[in-house]
Amino acid sequence: MCTRDELLQKLNDRSLTPALILSSYEYTYKPLIDAPLPINRLNGRKFAQNYGVSLLALIRQCNAELQKKQSKDNCDCILAVMEMGLKLISRIHSHIFDDNSEYYQLWYAYILRLSDNEKHEKCSEISKGVIKELEENYKKKETNFLMVNILILKCHSMLQLPEKSVDKLEEIYEIIAEKCKNILISLKNGLTQADHQNLNRIYQSSFKILFKTGKCLDNLSGGNIQLHKQALEIRLQALIYLEKTRPFISTDYFAFAYSSIQSTYKVASSASSSVLYESCINAIDSSLEVVTTHNLSMLEDKNIRNMIELQSFLYQKQDLYDAAKSSLNNLIIDQLENIPTLLYNVKYSLEIAKCSYLGKISLIRDLENAVYWINLLFDEKLSGPTTLTQSEIQEIKEITPKVQAQLECWLKIAGNLHAPSNIKQGMQLPYGTVKLLLDLLKYYPMLIQFENKLSIDTKCDWELYNYIMALHFFLTYMASRDIIFSNSALSYINQLLLKPDPKYLNSTYNISLALIHTGEKELAFKILIMLLEHMQISNCEVTTTHIAIFELCVKYAIEANNYYTHIKKAITGFIMKQAEIRGIHDIKSGNLLKIIDGYIRVHLSYIETYIQNGHQASQLVNREDILGEKLNICIAFKGEILDREITDYHKRLLESAKLSQESLSSYISEMIQNIVKILLTEVYPVNSSQYASTLLKYIEILSTCEKGFTNEWLLTSISSISGTLQERMIKLIENIKTPQSYMWNAILLLEQAKEFNENEEWISRKNLINYAEAITKFEKTAESIARHMGYKINYDGIDWETSGKAQVSDAEIVEYLRTLMMGVEILSLIRIHRLEIQFLSLAQICISKLPPSPELETKLACLSLRKSITLWKEGLTELAIKSSQEFSLYTPLLDDRQSTDIFYAELWILAFRSEISFLQGKLFDSENLCKEILGKIPYSHNSKRSLILKSYILYIKSKIEILNNQQNESLQLCKDARALISDIHSSSIQNLSLMSSISENTYYKDSNDSSSRFRFLVFPYSSWSMQNLSSLLLDHISDLFQVKSQIHNSTLYLLQGIRLSLTLGIPSLYLQFRSKHTNLQRISLTDSRITQENIKEEKLHSLHPVELIQKIFPLLFEPLIGFSDSDSIDTVQRYDSFALSPQDVECLTKYINRSVLCFGLLVLGDILQVAEYYENIEFPIAEQNYYKLARSLLRPQNQGTSFKVLKSLTFKKQGALIAKQRPGKDCIEILNRAIIELGCCENFIQAFTIQKKCCKNFYISPLLAEELANCLLILSDALLRKGEKDIAMNIAKQVVLLPHTSNPTVQRHGNYILAKEMGISNWKKAFHIIKSIGVSYNTQLENLNRAAFPINNEIDLERALALIPESWNVIALSNGRGTYNDGIHLMKYIKGWEPFCVVVGGACECSHTVGLFQILEEFANIMRLSANTTSGSQQSSKRSKSSWWQKREKLNEKLENWLDDLQYKFLAQFSSLFLGKILDEDIHILVDQASKELIFNKNCENCGQKWEPAYIYSLLNAGISEFLSIEEIKYALSLINHTKLPEEFFKKLRSIKKCCQNKPISRGPTILILDGNLIHLPWESLKILRSQIVTRLPCFSFLLNRLKPKLLSVSNTFYILNPSSDLEHTQQTFEKFFLDHENWQGIIDKTPTESEFSSALQDKDLLIYCGHSSGEQYIKGDKIKDLNVKAASLLMGCSSGLFKPCGQFEPQGIVLQYLLGGCPAIIANLWDVTDRDIDRFALEFIKRISNLEPFGDALSKARKACKLPYLIGAAPVYYGIPLSLSL
Repeated sequence: MCTRDELLQKLNDRSLTPALILSSYEYTYKPLIDAPLPINRLNGRKFAQNYGVSLLALIRQCNAELQKKQSKDNCDCILAVMEMGLKLISRIHSHIFDDNSEYYQLWYAYILRLSDNEKHEKCSEISKGVIKELEENYKKKETNFLMVNILILKCHSMLQLPEKSVDKLEEIYEIIAEKCKNILISLKNGLTQADHQNLNRIYQSSFKILFKTGKCLDNLSGGNIQLHKQALEIRLQALIYLEKTRPFISTDYFAFAYSSIQSTYKVASSASSSVLYESCINAIDSSLEVVTTHNLSMLEDKNIRNMIELQSFLYQKQDLYDAAKSSLNNLIIDQLENIPTLLYNVKYSLEIAKCSYLGKISLIRDLENAVYWINLLFDEKLSGPTTLTQSEIQEIKEITPKVQAQLECWLKIAGNLHAPSNIKQGMQLPYGTVKLLLDLLKYYPMLIQFENKLSIDTKCDWELYNYIMALHFFLTYMASRDIIFSNSALSYINQLLLKPDPKYLNSTYNISLALIHTGEKELAFKILIMLLEHMQISNCEVTTTHIAIFELCVKYAIEANNYYTHIKKAITGFIMKQAEIRGIHDIKSGNLLKIIDGYIRVHLSYIETYIQNGHQASQLVNREDILGEKLNICIAFKGEILDREITDYHKRLLESAKLSQESLSSYISEMIQNIVKILLTEVYPVNSSQYASTLLKYIEILSTCEKGFTNEWLLTSISSISGTLQERMIKLIENIKTPQSYMWNAILLLEQAKEFNENEEWISRKNLINYAEAITKFEKTAESIARHMGYKINYDGIDWETSGKAQVSDAEIVEYLRTLMMGVEILSLIRIHRLEIQFLSLAQICISKLPPSPELETKLACLSLRKSITLWKEGLTELAIKSSQEFSLYTPLLDDRQSTDIFYAELWILAFRSEISFLQGKLFDSENLCKEILGKIPYSHNSKRSLILKSYILYIKSKIEILNNQQNESLQLCKDARALISDIHSSSIQNLSLMSSISENTYYKDSNDSSSRFRFLVFPYSSWSMQNLSSLLLDHISDLFQVKSQIHNSTLYLLQGIRLSLTLGIPSLYLQFRSKHTNLQRISLTDSRITQENIKEEKLHSLHPVELIQKIFPLLFEPLIGFSDSDSIDTVQRYDSFALSPQDVECLTKYINRSVLCFGLLVLGDILQVAEYYENIEFPIAEQNYYKLARSLLRPQNQGTSFKVLKSLTFKKQGALIAKQRPGKDCIEILNRAIIELGCCENFIQAFTIQKKCCKNFYISPLLAEELANCLLILSDALLRKGEKDIAMNIAKQVVLLPHTSNPTVQRHGNYILAKEMGISNWKKAFHIIKSIGVSYNTQLENLNRAAFPINNEIDLERALALIPESWNVIALSNGRGTYNDGIHLMKYIKGWEPFCVVVGGACECSHTVGLFQILEEFANIMRLSANTTSGSQQSSKRSKSSWWQKREKLNEKLENWLDDLQYKFLAQFSSLFLGKILDEDIHILVDQASKELIFNKNCENCGQKWEPAYIYSLLNAGISEFLSIEEIKYALSLINHTKLPEEFFKKLRSIKKCCQNKPISRGPTILILDGNLIHLPWESLKILRSQIVTRLPCFSFLLNRLKPKLLSVSNTFYILNPSSDLEHTQQTFEKFFLDHENWQGIIDKTPTESEFSSALQDKDLLIYCGHSSGEQYIKGDKIKDLNVKAASLLMGCSSGLFKPCGQFEPQGIVLQYLLGGCPAIIANLWDVTDRDIDRFALEFIKRISNLEPFGDALSKARKACKLPYLIGAAPVYYGIPLSLSL
């Protein structure tokens, strides 16, 4: 065992290891260590005596050693020894110490040493145990101090640990803020000086720990608002301890307070937390309380000032502006001690004023204070010599930038408050306030100057300052009219323009514009002069702002010519300056060219005024030496400006010529001649392309304005050439031996071909020859360029192959490319795709010869896709697909910051891909590409190229929408596309932009294009493209209207296309539109024997098909064939024969598009198949086999969609011809071939029928679906006739489900066929009948989003019919395509029964009746005779009145007999189905029971007809009212049941009749859903229907969307009486009656405006029209259908309710537009009527409905008021559903 001294000696022995030292100690104190616990008193005393002293000495020695600097290992050893000693002494400490505080002092010393040696985890652990002991056992003052110190050490160690959590930090806060605080409170009394010192140390330590805890919590909060708030509270608690320390150092306190609050404010600001804002405000308030507590000055510490400023800012954040001002007012010092104080006062007063502004508090007083302090600073304190101390200078340097920031803030406020528009609109602030603001801001330069003197680095926005000051001085000038303010404003403008920012340049321009609008033109002009002077000396690029300034100057100069000299000089100087600094490449930017345009406009305006004042223009030219001035510009820009001037002068020349301004025209002509002379003699070499181009421009000008030119030098040079001036020019260009000359010659020939007479129906022979010669020139152009490039055309005539080596420069290649792309533009328009493909292929070769670059790759990709589309049009699909795949991996960047040419080329790549996808039938892909393109075109782009692209994309989208059956959407897209290229239609196409088309491709360079030397456009860009698009859109819109069955509109657009083709002189276009128009005439032709010719409408002037077929050879084909066969135009021979040979037809394909020619020949063949045409056609045309000629044009390689359709058409038409020429001949095989052309393989038909794929390529293109559907329906008809019903029905089923078939005929006839299918349910049959009626009407209703709900199957139909009232009887009549040979479908439905369907007039004996055709023929004859008598009554006054009445009465009798024939001969027993449901419940039950007793289980063996109880009910219903006799009912029943009928049944029928003899039978209304071929007949006047309510509708959907009837009041009526002022009797009949109804409003003897008519339809409940026709002359049908029509309408004009037959299309009429618009009911006339008799009907009808009688009852009763109850009384019919008016 070692002694104490030995132990202490070992402790200091550095040679011993820590482990050895520890083992020595353990060995020495082993007895005490091993003693069991608890140690009893006796052992305790013993151990205390033996070891107590040594242990105490050891612990104290360890403590002393640890206070010295020791190595880490040695310290660890000593700490371990010290801990061991404390643990041993803790066993016997009660036997050693009298006072335990000494014992715990040893532990405190150990904990302190642990903390010093950074043993924080150990320190925290030991502290926890010691604190627990102290809390449990001791409550003395000494131990309380000890406990607080240990708690502080523990918290200090916890803060030093690397891993901190929110929970740990909260524990620290709880220890210091709660435990320590409570302990310290208990120590308030009886403290010694030492205690106070100890307490002060505790306060300091507590502050440090809490402050650091708050910071740590802030760092851990991560945006958690509550934690940040808690962190601030912790630091505020820390400040409480800091305040208690002595001595109290206020600077430290407020520094810590401000930093704490500021850090929390930053978090609050980033999170926009009102909670933290509020916490910061409360913290500042609590911190400022210390100021009062310690009697401090608010301003003696900058941190106090900073806190108050922050408090103000926080109040502003919470919109507490009064509080913010109050805080800042505390900082203003009234005692003017020094300059820093004044600066602070300025800063705070500016901030106070800003608070007032933001809080919308009275501002003027605060601004006055700010002006006072800043005036005091600069005008008094700093006005003289000033001495500043170093500290003041330092303080000033700190505060001055803040004052500057405040002034700049007010600058921005002023800028936000007012804009140049306020000059006109007025100031936002009162005049006095604005004036104070100016007084304040004028010190801004003084402040900057003061800062510069003090060497303060400042950044000043002088442009903003000068602009704001100028604007506000102008505002004050406008308010006060004090010239001092305007002068000040101009001085600031002058300062602004010394070094202007572009945005302030624009703002200055806006100021001048606003001044002009307020009438201050002189002041505005002064600003403009300043702007012009600045621009004249600046080196900036031309921007849109420059353009706007020049435009305003130009406009002002034109209005006031006295400023002409200033503006002309400024513009000239600017242009010359640009020439010096920019050079040739930048001059071609569009902005500078616009300035040149402005220059010319100013000059021409001045000349015009000069000439109007009686001066000679020649004097002006000589005096001002304008030519010399232009010469200088020309030299600077190498002819570019002069080219531009030619264009501008030409435009003005056209205007002056139109206005007969001869002097001005003469002057402009002389200017153009002078410019051309300079260009051709001094600038461009004779053989250069620019020389030829200039000459071409001059030729165009001569062709439009030849009269004004006397250019002797040019005329002399071509005087040896004969012919007109234009012909001489053409010859002159021919002498320029370059490949481009052929192109220009072709263009001029085409321009000559545009000459036509407005009254001509054909392209003139001369123009055709010019056109043919132009085609030859195009061929020579391609051959010439190919020869120069070393290529020749290959064997297929499409592509090129090498023929030898060629040396061609890059510049020459680019010229060739420009020429080729010009040719592509024209060839695309004239539809010569063969040549277009050659040009595109040659262009690809040319690009491949240029040095590769990304731009050229883009153009090559664009060219390949453009060629692909052209190949598609030519039917070469394999080559087309190959061409499109060449750049399939190319991905456009579509960055509008790149070159404009490349950007648009990339857009066109997407556009061409979209069309290729469309041609391939990939509609979804095509539509997505269209959307992408429209989204990429910048909204601001409105150039020609942009408009063409947008129009093209809308055109493709329109074609997609029509295939998706979205007709209205498609039509709107078409209209939008046409609107984009509307200048085609608003200007003459004669000489339309020939010059601009060439110059844009050839000479205009994009300033952003780094490769401008290789500039050429590969996408559509010219007026030719616009014309091409116009023709495509006309064709497409015509097709759209055909789909909508609006034949009149379709014809109008085709006629527009014909006029366009005549204007342009293009045979392909002419034949295309003429063929389509003739074909439309044919297919819309209704058999004249059943056509109702009584419609008074404007007839469209058009070429008759007979005239077309007889004149097309000599007037169109023969000149082109003759030109082809002759070497010279002069030797063309006329053909004696009018027959075409296959060789002739092939020859024509050189000049006419192959597919167009083929279709034209098919149309000519169709004309020969129409009997009434054929009879009028002379031999030998009548014997020409046009179908065979058409087929000769179709080669196997022609596989595009258009060619597939043409091939199918040739087979289909050949089959029809065979069937016609040889009746009974089977044409099914030929029809199969027609269908195969549209399919994918030989097995297509069979696979289509059984819904299986025939091959891996099985696919039906959406573009072929419609023609395929038509062919399949014809095949289905043929198979039905042959008896192969199952196959026919399968085909029809597939056809009606075929997508993308927008033609209504497909659904009409397909469903008509399917309704004949045997074995299907009544609901399915009814569904097909309903779907076959009014297909186009239903589609229009759906496109208008007014259809009730779609009916896609029989379940939908059952659901729809369930909505119909129980009493209604719905009758649907369908006739399919309108052949009248196969009977009509009749469907009857009354709620509660299944539909009953039957074919009336069918081939089967059970339903066979007299043929409908003969009935219709007789009706048409009656209508023709009636029309003759109605027109005669108005035209001839000599005709005997009695004779006229005899004719009319005879016609009335004929019509009555005809109605009997319709009922008894055609409808026969089925007329009973038209009767409505019996409303007398007793009678209904008797009839219903009787009908159900007679049940036929068998269907008809021949046709499968099902005989339902509904039919028996109808027969009995007619029988009890004597519409059918007992014998007729027996006969009807015998047809469906060949066994003897029970006599009991007829006894029951007789008894029912007897019950009803003296009792009127009321029946429910009948609603007729009429097929378009039957809707013109007066079904309502059948005797069986004449006494009951009957309405009609052309489509089932119109019934569904009217089932919720509108509440209509008779008092809300509007009338239009005699609007044409020529119906005197009608006016006399109704005028008094109308005027007696005081609530009614209307128009008498006056033409209504469209607005009045539309308002009546929308706002009134009843509209009465008593005038001619239907009122369409006052409001168009397209307008009506787009309205929300509320009024039931009575249209009493002639034929107001007629649907005009349109052959294969569904008929159209004004009533349809009313129905589409939602009109609930229309009473209108089916044919022409006489005014007096129809007036009787109308008056009776109006009286009855005015008395609230239902419309249907009133109509049937009002018919009896007519003298001619059938000829006139049957004309009015009721469209809509049953309704009546209310009061």
